[in-house]
Order: sequence, then C-alpha cells, then structure tokens
Amino acid sequence: MPVYYPAGITHTDIGYFSFHWQPMKGCTECCNLCKFCFAKRQAIIMAGRENPPEGYDPADPFAVVEFPHRLTAPLQLRRRRSTLIGVCFMGDLFHKYVSAELQQRVLDTIEQTTQHRFLLLTQRLGHARRAFKKYGELPSNMYVGTTVGSMKTMPRVQQLNALEYHSGVNWLSVDPVLEPLTFPPGQLDNVDLAVISPETGPVRRTCRQEWLRSIVAQCEAANTEIFIMQMPIGDTISKDPAEWPDWARPYGEKPPLLQQ
Repeated sequence: MPVYYPAGITHTDIGYFSFHWQPMKGCTECCNLCKFCFAKRQAIIMAGRENPPEGYDPADPFAVVEFPHRLTAPLQLRRRRSTLIGVCFMGDLFHKYVSAELQQRVLDTIEQTTQHRFLLLTQRLGHARRAFKKYGELPSNMYVGTTVGSMKTMPRVQQLNALEYHSGVNWLSVDPVLEPLTFPPGQLDNVDLAVISPETGPVRRTCRQEWLRSIVAQCEAANTEIFIMQMPIGDTISKDPAEWPDWARPYGEKPPLLQQ
C-alpha cells in the first residue's frame, strides 16, 4: 500500500534523519564549503525534469523560493513515535532572501509539534541569531546546527555556542571536511552532536582518513556524540562501516540523539 505524506514532507535517504520538511528552498554560495553543494546539484537535476517540482525553475534552479502553504505540514504527519525531521536541507532558512515572517512561522510550527524533533542547519548564524532574538525562548525539540569543514569556517562554532534563547541540542555538520581541523580549546564542550563526512559526488576534493580520525578524537574528548556518514577508502567513498578502519566503525551507528 502506498504511503502518503503531507505536502512539503518527504521521506529521505539522508543518513541521519528520515523525513524532510521544505517550507523554502534555495541558497547562494557563502564560503569555500559550497563549491560542490549537494543541494544545488539536486536542484539542477530536479529542474531538468520534464515536469519540474514546484519552485525549481530551469532558468535558476537554486533560487530562494518560499512555500508558505507547507508551513503546517509537520502538524499533519501522523507518527506514533517521535521522528527526527530535517528542516530546509535544500536551502538555508536564514538566508537574507527569506522573509522574517516565514522564519517565525517555521519556529511556531516546531513549537506546536512537540511529538517530533527538528534538525535545523544554517551557515548564516548571524541572521539566525536575529530571528531567534525576535522569537524569544526557542522550542526545546529543535536541534540548531551549523556547518564547518575548513579552518576558515571554524568561527561558526563559537557563534553557535553564543546563541541565546536555545535550550535544545547544538550540533555540527562537519561536512565536507576539506583539511585537518583543530577546534579551539573548549569550543566543543557545548556541542552535543557532530555529523562527519568527506565531500561526495562526481567531483570532490581530497579528504584523508587521518583528518576524520583527528576530528573524532576531539569530539570524544568533549563527550560530543558522533555519527560518521561516509569514509574515504582509497579513491572511493564508502557508506559501509564494515569497510572502515576499526576506530571509525562504532560511529557508523546512529548515536542516541539521532535515533528515531
């Protein structure tokens, strides 16, 4: 029997959450991590279909588009157990082209949908901070995260730790890892979760196992939960922990914060 989801909610094969809620899409490059953006590649593919999905204009596939009619979709998702829902992983909710009204209404829906947990990821923590300040006390069922993968992006960790009004989970997407990373002393102490991955796709930049091992060791020392999505094995990228080195295999299993 087919499974139906509310408009704006899709099932996903992304390794660390099961459902994706998309009340907006689109983004623009803001740092060196964006060069081979997975979401942008997917947007180009979808815009090239004979009947592109809503919002995917072949002339500008990754343009920022809001979908206000999808704002209540999580309230209509009927699941008996708590579900981890990724929010706007085909864009950045806190992009400058996204209206403050949509951002506030997304937070309203999260607060109302207490039976589920929501995973937010942004590279624009300054914009997010302003939205959070306007909202006030944030929903406790919300994971707030940012992306790091180079030393140039490391200041984001301090920005994440400095966010006010948030009593939920702080997390890092350490993806793509582009060079050896050294977190400043104490910066991981308030980070609850790190999801780690090399760059993937038909064109990708080099990532070495020893870089990932160093990140893992730093997270272990800070008692940060760890999930490794993929591992560079020679010239390939492996999703199978059985192929990984011994130190990495335990982290191919979802830690408690990611379990459904």
